[in-house]
Amino acid sequence: MELPYISGPNEISNNDYHTSEQYVEFISSSVLKQIAISPKWLKYCKEHPEDIDETKQWKLDGGCYHEMLASICNSGDLTDFNNHCAIFEPPVNPNTGRPYGYETAKFIDAYEKFMTENPGKEIYSKTEYDHVEVMIKELREGNKHLSGIINNILKIGKAEESCFIQHKSNDLIQYDTGLFKWRKDIYTGKKIFDWKGVVSKMGPAPIKSEDFSRVVDNLLYGISAAMYQYFDWMAFGIWRSFYWIVQDKNAPYDFNIISASQWAFDVENGLMKGIGPHATIFLKSLEQYLYCLEKDQWHGVSIFTKPDYLGQRIATAAVPGYTKGKLFDYYN
Repeated sequence: MELPYISGPNEISNNDYHTSEQYVEFISSSVLKQIAISPKWLKYCKEHPEDIDETKQWKLDGGCYHEMLASICNSGDLTDFNNHCAIFEPPVNPNTGRPYGYETAKFIDAYEKFMTENPGKEIYSKTEYDHVEVMIKELREGNKHLSGIINNILKIGKAEESCFIQHKSNDLIQYDTGLFKWRKDIYTGKKIFDWKGVVSKMGPAPIKSEDFSRVVDNLLYGISAAMYQYFDWMAFGIWRSFYWIVQDKNAPYDFNIISASQWAFDVENGLMKGIGPHATIFLKSLEQYLYCLEKDQWHGVSIFTKPDYLGQRIATAAVPGYTKGKLFDYYN
């Protein structure tokens, strides 16, 4: 295909985007940010995308949520969702009144039959579908301050647009040309929005900005945001500001809209006016990836250790501040 290539909304399914052989050479932000662990780890993740936690998490419990929101955005209702998704209800054991277990022959037979009757469709459980319906109802009706914004985004935005591009750092740096892809959950003329379902094992989910910041830092969400902004600018000639729509996956399904301006590229009126720490990491990661691609050298974590005067890379384990605070004296 001619690059850059911009698909129509939902022209390419999420499953094809992540796993199709046609797009396997294009790396996503989920893969690129693995280079912050090491180039060796990125190479492994590129060859084994199923081992990336973020991708696994999407496949486990994020697909139905994204698919339903995309359908509402692109068709105004669930028409698109119903056209390429199917809802499976497991058979009920008449003796218990509860669905058969996943490993029972009754369940497996019913599921395989359902798949045969719905070829090519994404299949979600009735339980998941009902749960997502409640979450979306909260998004659209449950917040006096934010639901109006959500409804406007769904009305004027476009969802699940897949983009593909080839890129090199610049003409002065003769690194290899890399192939990249990004898929926007939903965007408007000047903004990109990313749906994030979150949960906490204890207490409320991290949807306050100060709590979500720890999630962003831990999972490097700002690197993904910066990559979307950067390649969107290359493909469309406009800088878009980036926002996370963060929703608790448990009752009462509260949510928040959080700007990525302090983490990724700070954008105002289509112009980039600042570079956050994760945008800086993204730019360094991009250049390092292109270097590794050119040299076909994928070093491990030793790449982060500065060589000494002998050229040796022996790392030093720094003492953390909280350990220094434990120092004490004996007074005999």
